[in-house]
Order: sequence, then C-alpha cells, then structure tokens
Amino acid sequence: MEFVRDHGVAESAVEQICSPTHALSVAEVYGALGHEYVAIDVQQARGVNFFDLNCFVAPNEWREVFDLVNNEGVIEHLINPTNGFWSRTSCCVSAVLSFTAFRCPVTPGMG
Repeated sequence: MEFVRDHGVAESAVEQICSPTHALSVAEVYGALGHEYVAIDVQQARGVNFFDLNCFVAPNEWREVFDLVNNEGVIEHLINPTNGFWSRTSCCVSAVLSFTAFRCPVTPGMG
C-alpha cells in the first residue's frame, strides 16, 4: 500500500486496489500509476494474452513498443529459453530495460 501511496495515488484508489476483499491485481497497480500493463502466459486467464515463449515469435504490434519488459521467474523453466529471451527483448524499445529476476538459493558457507 505504501508504494502506491508514495507515488501519488489517491487514497480511495489505494483502498480499492489493496482491498482485503479481492486479490491484489498487478494490472490495477500499474494502471493507478498511469502505466499500461500487458500480461502473457500459456495459461488462458482473464486479462492475459495467450503466448508460448518456447516457440512463438512476438507479434509485430508488440515489437519495440514496451518501455519495460519484466520476467519474474519464467524463462529459466522454458525448454527453449533462447526464444524466450529473444521474444522478450524484441518487445522492448530498449533492450537495457528488459530484465529477468532469478531467485538464487543461498547455501550456507558458500559465500
């Protein structure tokens, strides 16, 4: 809640987005901050574009149009991660703003 408040979102919108009566929606958070959010996945769900990062090529209408492309733990599970990285990068206006967050387990004593 503090994140959206700190970025100038009205209190009424913060209460609606962060309501305990419904699940937090990433699309609602980005929307409240004035950004468009597009989600892709192989599982069809409401508000998600069907897209298989293993084999699909990014459609022309997605090429070089996004300011930020974020991957939170998908590409490392693909059979064809090279295609996943290529598709993600081709959608971004600047490849510098295309990133992946990997979760790395910490092994005690392995610095």
